[in-house]
Amino acid sequence: MSTTRLTHEFFLAAGAPDAERSSVWHIWNVSGQEDVYVAQEGLRNVFKVSFHRSGQLHLGFATEFVRKHGPKVGGSSIKFRNRLLRKWAAAEVDPAVQVVFRIGLPTEEFGPCRPSSNLERALFLPAAPVGQMHEVGFLLVAPSFVPRGGRGTIVAWNHTLPSGKLFSVWSKAVPYGDSIRAQVAAARRKLADSGFAPRDRMLVGGETPDGVQFVVEAAGPQGLTS
Repeated sequence: MSTTRLTHEFFLAAGAPDAERSSVWHIWNVSGQEDVYVAQEGLRNVFKVSFHRSGQLHLGFATEFVRKHGPKVGGSSIKFRNRLLRKWAAAEVDPAVQVVFRIGLPTEEFGPCRPSSNLERALFLPAAPVGQMHEVGFLLVAPSFVPRGGRGTIVAWNHTLPSGKLFSVWSKAVPYGDSIRAQVAAARRKLADSGFAPRDRMLVGGETPDGVQFVVEAAGPQGLTS
């Protein structure tokens, strides 16, 4: 008898499949479990964000990656005991809503991306106006709260967890502000100087004033000229 468990999956990107776009992002949950995972599709087997029943969120290297490439990755020793890079708690923005994580997808950072086998399965958000980015929020919502779109907000996916809570993915266009631009530019220079420059895309992480962890997907140093 098969013991394979159903995996609930959602794929998201911004732009258009046949034009410049963001990477495809993968969100998944194994049936019967409270844990939810978020990763850039091409990096799913390297590192991911995970939400756990305890309310803790983790950013860390994937088990498969550590097993295959440890103990040395990028000049640093990575072992199972220290594959966790960051840990935090969801930020409550309403008694019924907690923000788990955010992704920024700036339109002007779109570009050529690696081939994806999930383009047809992905929900593509239309590119935000120039100077703006899609702010994709991952939220944990109480059963009593009914997520609704409108006023520029797109409710992209709702998935009910065993606890009865919804794991909800929302998006809206917001300014690609000077502060985030500066962080992206600094990260791009650092990568270029290090010689470890991604071919097309890079991720820049940070924390919002309300304590929410985020990453912005941007063109890597080589992606700008590809």
